[in-house]
Amino acid sequence: MEIKSTDIKEIDNLKKFLGDGLDNFNKKYSNNIIPFENKKTFGFEVYENGELIGGACGHTNMGNWVWVELLYVDEKHRGKDIGTLLIKKIENFCKENRCLGVHLNTWDWQAKGFYEKMGFDCYGELKNHPLGGACFYMKKQLL
Repeated sequence: MEIKSTDIKEIDNLKKFLGDGLDNFNKKYSNNIIPFENKKTFGFEVYENGELIGGACGHTNMGNWVWVELLYVDEKHRGKDIGTLLIKKIENFCKENRCLGVHLNTWDWQAKGFYEKMGFDCYGELKNHPLGGACFYMKKQLL
């Protein structure tokens, strides 16, 4: 047996192999899993006067939840409900795809309070990630 590093050019092939293997294994234990190959992605961009000022991207995952990979609003445009509008778009995407809810993570210096205001609950904390900080795992169940 040997373990090799994957050439970055081949990472998509590795992800397909791993995803297919996990799908086949998971189907033995649950009929409610979205297959890896059926994952749907989203991306929402926010523009003001033709300038990109924020957005969000993510995907459905095998557990019938939407994962928000990235959400960002340029600092000079915060406080204008742009984040709120993005969360509402993500929630609509979630409902359209019959997912149970939305989950994401945020660091202690980022937007935990904002997500709580939007109805998210913290279901986990990873301390010292990064060193001296904390990463919070947040969820909002919709169905």
